[in-house]
Amino acid sequence: MILRDATADDAVALAAFDVGGPPTAWLDEVTEIVSGLISWQHDHEHQQLDRRVIVADADEAYPADDRPYARFTLRL
Repeated sequence: MILRDATADDAVALAAFDVGGPPTAWLDEVTEIVSGLISWQHDHEHQQLDRRVIVADADEAYPADDRPYARFTLRL
């Protein structure tokens, strides 16, 4: 697994990130937060906060259906 700073290229995957479970108000809020992480990280009004979003690229040695972890791991 490789940890790295998220880039604009990760926005599509983060927007599609499956938070799991049946839809609930709480999970809908989590989905909204996750899909907005790239914008949050690059908010020019808050650059002094040095916001970072770290993603973990899964080991490509696993077939897509057999990976023991999701493509992205979020650290907020």
